[in-house]
Amino acid sequence: MNDFMRCIYDRALNTRFTARLCTDEYRDLDLPLQRGLDKLDQSLAEPQRAALRVYLETLEQQRALELEAMFQTGFSVCRVMLESL
Repeated sequence: MNDFMRCIYDRALNTRFTARLCTDEYRDLDLPLQRGLDKLDQSLAEPQRAALRVYLETLEQQRALELEAMFQTGFSVCRVMLESL
């Protein structure tokens, strides 16, 4: 991503993206997921808890890369559409 795209991406991520997560549908999915993770974390011994943390951190990195890829795709589609006008 170039500097211009990074600036737009960061702005969208910090303002627009988070606002779109404030929906009933997202909360209905997020709350049970968080409760389940909390129960799992409490039931594990420390070695397994550490492995779970590593897994979750890696999953978060993967999601961040997927989100960035979706943004780049949307950006390139918009650019092509604007060039065709």
